[in-house]
Amino acid sequence: MLASSELIKALAEQNTQLIQNIEANRVRVLRLTGITAFIAIIAVAGLVLALVAHAG
Repeated sequence: MLASSELIKALAEQNTQLIQNIEANRVRVLRLTGITAFIAIIAVAGLVLALVAHAG
């Protein structure tokens, strides 16, 4: 009974660490998504400006 209690405690600690890692990864993905969207907007704006300048 003691061994199963220790196993449950160890698994709970591992679960806590996994959840913390998942949350950290979620935050990283959100940041990367925001940065990528920002760069994409700048790239599209630059393309539009280049096309307008070339057409005019």
